[in-house]
Amino acid sequence: MNDFPQSMNTHQTHLDEDEINLSEYIRILSIHKWSIIGFAIVITLLAMLVVFSIEPVYEATATILIESEEENVISIEEVYGIPGANDEYFETQNQILQSRDLAEKVISTLNIPKHPEFDPELQEPGPLQTVLSWLPTGLLDDDEIVPDYAVHNSIVGQFRDSLKVAPIRNSQLINITFESTDPRLTETVPNTLASIYIGSDLEGRLAITQKATGSITTKLDDLSEKLKESEKALQTYRDKENLIDIEGVDSLAAKELDELTVELVKARRSRNEAETAYKQVTALKGQPIEAFESIPAVLKDKGLQNAKDIEGEAERKISELKKRYGPKHPKMIAAVDELESANKNVKAQILNVVESIKKEFEIARNKQSHLSGAMSRTKRDVTEINRKESRLQSLERDVEANREIYETFLNRYKETSAVSEMQPVNARVVDPAVIPSKPSKPKKALIILIALVLSTLVATMIAFLIEALDNTMEDGQDVEEKLHLSLLGILPKLTIWLNKDVKVLRYFTDNLHTPFAENIRTIRSGILMSGLDEKQKVVLVTSSIPGEGKSMTAVNLALSLGQMGNVLLIDCDLRRPSVREVFGLDDKDVGLSHFMMGTHTLEQSIHVFKKERLSVMPAGDIPPNPLEMLSAERFAKGLDALKKKYDHIVIDSAPAVAVSDAIVMSQLVNQVIYLVKADETPYQLAQEGIRRLQKVHAPIVGIVLNQVSPPKKSARYGHYHGYYGYGKT
Repeated sequence: MNDFPQSMNTHQTHLDEDEINLSEYIRILSIHKWSIIGFAIVITLLAMLVVFSIEPVYEATATILIESEEENVISIEEVYGIPGANDEYFETQNQILQSRDLAEKVISTLNIPKHPEFDPELQEPGPLQTVLSWLPTGLLDDDEIVPDYAVHNSIVGQFRDSLKVAPIRNSQLINITFESTDPRLTETVPNTLASIYIGSDLEGRLAITQKATGSITTKLDDLSEKLKESEKALQTYRDKENLIDIEGVDSLAAKELDELTVELVKARRSRNEAETAYKQVTALKGQPIEAFESIPAVLKDKGLQNAKDIEGEAERKISELKKRYGPKHPKMIAAVDELESANKNVKAQILNVVESIKKEFEIARNKQSHLSGAMSRTKRDVTEINRKESRLQSLERDVEANREIYETFLNRYKETSAVSEMQPVNARVVDPAVIPSKPSKPKKALIILIALVLSTLVATMIAFLIEALDNTMEDGQDVEEKLHLSLLGILPKLTIWLNKDVKVLRYFTDNLHTPFAENIRTIRSGILMSGLDEKQKVVLVTSSIPGEGKSMTAVNLALSLGQMGNVLLIDCDLRRPSVREVFGLDDKDVGLSHFMMGTHTLEQSIHVFKKERLSVMPAGDIPPNPLEMLSAERFAKGLDALKKKYDHIVIDSAPAVAVSDAIVMSQLVNQVIYLVKADETPYQLAQEGIRRLQKVHAPIVGIVLNQVSPPKKSARYGHYHGYYGYGKT
């Protein structure tokens, strides 16, 4: 009866899932906005405290130019003919500028160990030292003497950490940057390092050039002798092998080998084809001549095809003459002679084709053998030519290499000898460091801004994570999206629950003009409208687990229906009954279990409350086997009898996930109301209970969301706001 609205809801839910629900994001941000803002403010304030407590650091940069090409001074790489790429050269200079040797020279020149920033005795204790000073005396071994080399290594390490050397890309410039809390020191260190580097480089290259000049003379003599020996060996080999133009001979032999390869491939293919036909002929040896007609080569012969055509024409002619003449008629005799002649011609043609197949096979085999021999001879010739060519090229390469090395060293010797006393500087300072006017870090405004942005993002992600991990349902939209069933009604959370007063179970009667009572009437209307064609309505109220307000909903729904007709409330929760307490019944009063055991009739098990205009059948004594009792035929017959007497019957059932009572009774009722407790019942648990009911095709009319907190200021709750405020007095 409710399939159409449910399918419409499901369809709409699927459409909504495909769209970006911006209102959902806005709702989450609205709920957690003060937490997000507070978290961002706290983190930003902490970042401000940290930033303003950091001592400012200054930095200054000196830029030096390193010449990539030396006009007169010859390096050791050039002397020995090693091709040095500019990238490797600049990287080498970059590493030299960062070397420990240059750093120690600068430290010594500027007397860095006595500077307050580097002298351990002049430095203020840091946070760690301050904390350690709070420890009891003697707990740490403070009397240990630190060696001088350890102090020196610490100073060098601290100095190199503050020094940055970085080449400028696509240029011959290198920046030398130094960071310090002393602005003057940041200016002095880069300039001093550049000066020491230029002086050290000049001294090193001068020593290398002088050493290279002396070694070249000895090397030239060895290279000259080696060149003469390689030229003599080349000429001797030419005379021995009578080599004039080996390249032309090699080309001719290679071309002949290629042509023979092509011809040999063709010959092998022809031989294979002829051999196939020959084997077919041999296989039919001794057979009648007509058997050879099955060979494809015989069938394709045009002469045989013409003979077969003549034979067929003779046979057709005899067939026609037989219709008119006898066998001794002259025309018949002539036609028979003509057919015999055609048959002989066919056989003769078959023999000719067979003989031609044998001859073609012999010719193809001889041709292949001839070409194979010619190719073997040509291969031997090519191999011999290649051997001579390889040896000749090897000797020629030796001569050429020795000549190039000799000429290179000769040129280097001339250049080095001419300018041995000239050593220009290959590096110079193009932009000296100056005293900085403001600190380079910390960048307070940027750090504070980053802290604000990141803290806001982190708080926002935490808010979305909290919402994503929340597997409960807090409003009607949650119910429809997660359970895919229509919402029958929403019951607000009552503060009277805090007093644990049983009167809350009949809150409708005592508070007729409250939002709760109005929402009960809304649920009642939904039940009545969902089955107008049914005279008797049996409504079963269940939930997933105990404690969701199932009994409260059943009692108040029955009280509201009591205003419109004759209503019976049955407490079928035979494990934890609660209806008898609501109406002041005690444990000895007769109820459902007494009827099921046959000790009392239906009329004796029902208690009438005229003031509430309601009849109640309590659970009675708690039986040992509730499920078997509710599954009995007596219960079904009793319910059928009650349907004839009452306009509406409301059944308070046990939870559908905990036990199977509701599953069994759902087959005997007209409608099932499934109750879900807001902000507490996991939707997976509710899905399991609904799945169990749907598996037996239970008539679920809708979901009632119970104990919903007052709506928060969010666009999401606008649609359901009327559930809370309408009818409020």
